[in-house]
Amino acid sequence: APAPAPMALSAGDAAALMPDISAPAPAEEDDGAPWHDPSMPLAERMALAEGKAAPIVAGAWSVLAKVEMTRHNHAGVLEATSAGLKAMPRGEIDWFLMRAECFRALGKLPEAIDDLKRGHDALKSTILRNEWLDALIDAGRGEEALPVVEQQLQDARFRAGWLISRARIFLTKKQ
Repeated sequence: APAPAPMALSAGDAAALMPDISAPAPAEEDDGAPWHDPSMPLAERMALAEGKAAPIVAGAWSVLAKVEMTRHNHAGVLEATSAGLKAMPRGEIDWFLMRAECFRALGKLPEAIDDLKRGHDALKSTILRNEWLDALIDAGRGEEALPVVEQQLQDARFRAGWLISRARIFLTKKQ
């Protein structure tokens, strides 16, 4: 069945669906920009603001991606985060994690690996690095992860997780 069309959400709707995400504070004065009109559907507002208010547009796409994630609409999450990455190419850690989860759910592990690597390279995030290494191991490409795991075993104070990663790599080599 085709994915349902994205919902048009007001800031109030988004806050009601995701109370842990605070809406940006309203501007002290209305600058008259048409994308501030709450009666306009969200997708139209974001299209109007494209290139003019990148952080706001990226944030709106992020909210939409989180809504789609709660609906288990993987294609919708990928579409929203792709649009967010166009508005803010560096991205956010959460976007890459959501995208990886969706790629995995869709059976697209190579895309998850590439995306996590791209996110790690852009953001230098330990979380994204570890998720990327796990994805490599899950895909049977542990030999690519092994040098990083071995380096972490030498450098890390807490080694248990890295020992488990190394064991997983060795187990996948035997299979």
